Formats: sequence, C-alpha cells, structure tokens
Amino acid sequence: MLVAMLVAIARWVRYWFGLQPVILASSVVFAGYRTWTEHPDLWVRFAAIFAIEAALVAVSLMAWYTLRQGKPSARRWAIAASLLSLPVPGIGTIAGILGLVVFTRRDIVGQMATHATPEQPRLPGDGTSKLVDQLANGGQILVLLIANHYWTLWAHDQGLPESGGLVMWVLEFAIALHVSVLIHELGHVYGGWAFYMKLRHLVIGPFEWSVRGGKWEFSFNAAGLWGRGLAAMVPTTLRDLRTQRIFTTLGGPVGSLFAGGLGLLGGLSAKGHPWENWWGCFSMLATLGFSSFALNLIPMRPQDQYSDGAHLYQLLSRGPWADVHMAFSVAGATLVTPLRARNFDAGLLDRGTAFLKHGKEAMLLRLLKYMHHVDAGRIGEGVAAVAEAEALYPGLAQTLDAELHTDFIFVNALFRRDLEAARLWWGRMEAKTDVTRLKVDYWKARTALLWLEGQAQEAEAAWQKGNAIAQQLPAVGAYEFDRWCFRKLREALDETLALQVPPPLPDSAGQMVWSADPAQLAGGWVPLKHAGVAG
Repeated sequence: MLVAMLVAIARWVRYWFGLQPVILASSVVFAGYRTWTEHPDLWVRFAAIFAIEAALVAVSLMAWYTLRQGKPSARRWAIAASLLSLPVPGIGTIAGILGLVVFTRRDIVGQMATHATPEQPRLPGDGTSKLVDQLANGGQILVLLIANHYWTLWAHDQGLPESGGLVMWVLEFAIALHVSVLIHELGHVYGGWAFYMKLRHLVIGPFEWSVRGGKWEFSFNAAGLWGRGLAAMVPTTLRDLRTQRIFTTLGGPVGSLFAGGLGLLGGLSAKGHPWENWWGCFSMLATLGFSSFALNLIPMRPQDQYSDGAHLYQLLSRGPWADVHMAFSVAGATLVTPLRARNFDAGLLDRGTAFLKHGKEAMLLRLLKYMHHVDAGRIGEGVAAVAEAEALYPGLAQTLDAELHTDFIFVNALFRRDLEAARLWWGRMEAKTDVTRLKVDYWKARTALLWLEGQAQEAEAAWQKGNAIAQQLPAVGAYEFDRWCFRKLREALDETLALQVPPPLPDSAGQMVWSADPAQLAGGWVPLKHAGVAG
C-alpha cells in the first residue's frame, strides 16, 4: 500500500518534470521579448536569469526522460530536478519537496518500472503510428506556446492587466484545462443522448461518477488533476449501432470546438467587463479548445488510449477494430436493457478475440465470450474462454481492477473445482487496493471459494449476503446473469448439505463437473424482439 502510494506520487512528480520546462520556456520567451523591446538596458540581467532557468529546464527534461526510460541515472537526475524546483513558487515547491521524499528511496525508480503498464503492440488497422503521436503531441505544445505568446502581446496592446505570476498562470491553466475537458465530455454525452444512449460513467479531472449496482457513486482520484476525461455511454437499442457510436464519438471534438469559441469570445470581450482580470483563463480555454478539436480528430494512441479520431477511423473502416467496438457496445446494452449475454453475437466475439490478443480489452472480450457461452448453457466453451483470458494476466497484473478477478475465482471454484487456482486468484484480488466487500461480484466469488474449501456454514452466510444484493439489482440483462450465478451456487450448496461432505475435487484441474441441462438454462430466455432492443 505504501509503495503504491509512493509510486503514484513519483509519477506525479515525473509529470511535473515534463510540464515545468514548457511553463518556464514560455515565460522566458515572453519575458525576453518584452525586455528586449521595452527595457533593453536590463538585457544583461535578464540573460543571467535566462541561464538559470535554462539549467532548470535542462535538468527537468533529463529527469523526466531518464525516469520514463528507467535509466540507472534517473534517481540522481530526479533529486537534482527536485532541488532546483524548490525555489519555483507554488506547484514547483510542492513537487520539489515530494520529489525529495520519494526519490531518496533507492528502490523507487525500480518500483515505478515494476508498476508500469507494458506498452501494447499496435495492431494493423487501428489507423495510428508512433510518429504521428509524437508529432501531434509536440505540435500541441508548440501551439500552446505560440498562442500564449500572441495572446500576451494582444493583452498588452489592449491594456489588460498582466498575469499575477507563475502561481496565477498555473491556476488559470488548471481551470481552463478542466473546463475544456468538461465541455468535451459533455459533447460525447449529448451526442449519445441524441441516439437514446445512457450515461454510465463520467470522469472530469479528479472527479468520477459511475453507476454501480444500479446506483450512481462518486469518487475522487488525485491522479486526474492533470485533465483526465471519460464519458461512457451505452445503447438502449441495437438499431443503427455503428451510427450511434460514430455520433457519440464526434460529440467530443464538437464540444471542444464549442469550448474554444467560448474562450475566444470571453477573451476578446474581457476589456471593461467583470471577467477582465481572467482574460488569461479565457485565452487558455480558447487555445485548449481549438487545439483539442484538431488533435482529437487525428488518429492517435497516446499512452495506449485511442483518440476520438482513431475510434472514428476504426468504426468507419468496418474492419476488425469495428467488430471490437460493436462487441463492447452490445455488452453495454445489457446494463440498461433486458438483453442477456446469451443473446450476444458469437461470431462477433470470435472475430474480436481472434484479432485482439493483448491488453485489457482483449481480456474483457474473452470474459464476454465466457458469459455468452455459460449463459447459453455451454459451460465447457465458457471455461475455455476464461482460460484464454487467464493467459493474458501477466501483462495486466499491475493494472487489473480487483473486481475483474472475481470471475476467475468463481469459474475456477464452481465449474473447474480447481482449489489451487481459485485461491491463487483470490490472493491476487486481495492484494489490490480497490477491493470492495459490498458488491455482488465479491460475494459470488467468496461463496464459490468457501464452498470448494468445504466451509459450508461460511459459504451459506456469504451466499445469503450476495444473493440479497443480487435480488435488489435492476431488472436488466447483466444483473439477471448475476442472479443466475447465485442460483447455480444455491444448487451446489444444497447438494453439499445433502451429502454432508465437501465437494470432490476432480483428477485434473481442467476436468468439468457441471453438465448443464440446456432446457433448464433456457428457463429465463427472452427473445430479442420482446426485450425492448431492436435488432
């Protein structure tokens, strides 16, 4: 727990080492220009200040680069950059103190590498390239610097108040960034609402809202202070599904365009109005909005996350990536409609899993395939899909949510009766910091494990808690599957109580013990045309 927290702090400080040179470089350029044009007699004094700041820029860049690459010299550069950041007011001082705290530990650089998510290989057809990513990111920084320069010159000519220093600049930038992210994500939301989609997850900076168990929950994540954004929409109908996704995706860039226009209007009209002192914030909003509009339409994959432009390219290309997007969209519909996992398009899942073989999305596709087969009574095929998902775990161990471990525990315990594997997955889940014992998936996994261990009373108590939660969940397809799982657990518990002995372990870990009756499993089937979901 302590190491994970220190790693998170170290990553934040590393991010500051990368951002600080941009801020300092822009301030040096603008201050130098004004000194040269207005106070040439102070140029020598400014040159000395420039040399000091240039050294800080160089050291910060080296610290950022060596930490990113995991170089042996990274710790020394990080400590040097932390010391040089201390005199920088505000965030610089805070980052300097935190940097000295974390990087005095000799193991922290190694821990950052251990906890890092391995970069996933690019697959054909995603529309991105590493060169485009680098050019686009570099271009955005250049646009921010140039725009800031000309806004400053314009404000000086208009007689607008000057910026209040670095702290004020950072504050205005933070406000503009989060307003820009908010409007961008609201663009996705409104684009989805136009096609009757429902919002399930919204992230604006450090603020996060998500639907869990049919109820909205709020959480705060300090890692999002640097402009994280997400809007997850799910379809309420399968009609024109591709069109739904395209318009929802386009809504984000359109929102950014609106944010840019709002910032431009506020900045240009600031003179003589109550927001005159905040012209800098409006100018940054204009720059961020317009640059985000252009940047998001470029197919990119920064930090393994695809841009809106990449999603649009993949959806319009109608290739394997489009199948992946369609599979997740159909799965999302089970959260708000009676559509069940058994109604998934098996061919779509097969094509998606054959194409996507790395990363979290690949694991999720295989878990959807497991749910589809098990819900349709094909237990063997479902267990095979879980085995495929298990094979992807080594590359995802550090980033896999605790909740995603529960399916592996449940399947290994109830369907495979592999006690060693179930306990292994339970230990992996317990090692996570986001374990919650209030969710139905936790109690489903715990019941299955306790049953296999022969702890009948404890398993019964766990089932009672989990089943009570499951019965309160909304009447939609995803939660009907959870209730079905608890019915299968009830059957197993009743069988064990009747025999008064623990369940026998199979001779081999992969041996199947459930031979589901398809007629019995079909009892809760609802034809798609009666489920309120258009095919």
